[in-house]
Amino acid sequence: MKTRLDPAVFRDERPWFAGVGPLVRLRDFGARDFEVSDLGVAVSVGYAAPRWFLSAQVQYLDGFGVGLMAGGRF
Repeated sequence: MKTRLDPAVFRDERPWFAGVGPLVRLRDFGARDFEVSDLGVAVSVGYAAPRWFLSAQVQYLDGFGVGLMAGGRF
């Protein structure tokens, strides 16, 4: 069986992106000493241009943290 896919299906012209995900502190879970403070959340937003991108992230895991990332194709 042969299928032809339109390449436009894989293109997204929206430059802004955002995401949310869980954070989990790495521990020896075999010891069963898991605590609620081992769970956190991260929120990321960014902008992707044709040759570069910029992304910012805010995290909470027993305290707040922020990050900034930039990169691109040369």
